[in-house]
Amino acid sequence: MPSAGWYTDPSEPSGQRYWDGAAWTEHTAPGAAPPSPPPQEAQWGDVPPASQQPMRSYTVEPDRGSKAPIVAVFVVIALVILVIGGAIALVVMARDDDSDPVEPSTSSFVMPTAVPPSAPSGQGQADDAATRSACETERAAVTTAIAAAKASTEAGSPATPGEFLMDPSQFDSYRWTGTSPDDWALEPIGTPPC
Repeated sequence: MPSAGWYTDPSEPSGQRYWDGAAWTEHTAPGAAPPSPPPQEAQWGDVPPASQQPMRSYTVEPDRGSKAPIVAVFVVIALVILVIGGAIALVVMARDDDSDPVEPSTSSFVMPTAVPPSAPSGQGQADDAATRSACETERAAVTTAIAAAKASTEAGSPATPGEFLMDPSQFDSYRWTGTSPDDWALEPIGTPPC
């Protein structure tokens, strides 16, 4: 089988057509070449006759068109992402500007002291469960406030457990006692239900 190259066009003898080594392609070129028969099925090692040898080589590349539209699409996408990112950054910075920076060593922690409302009397076990839950919440809140005050004091920012509780007067079951971190302790008020 003849090798790939330019040969006399079998459909237009005054021109040339490109043979890719297996079939004729759609690529043509002007110019006269000696007429040649179309390639026959060849055996391995066959050499084409001189009239079918490649005459001259042309490079034909398909027109891929301009890449400008694709580049423009990517530029628009990048700009949209930048605008959205900038808007988000402005919103975040605006929110951050509303408060003064807080130094970690001087920050305080406020422990919420919400106590579940007690159920109406006559509810039996539900009333007992609500009371126990409120008691356990108070015990956890006061214990956490004592620990937070000790940690704050050790970090160089003296504080008392009361500074970490929103309103200690709302507590019915527990409170804290003591005047320094060494003697702060959880103290029951009366006989707690938990």
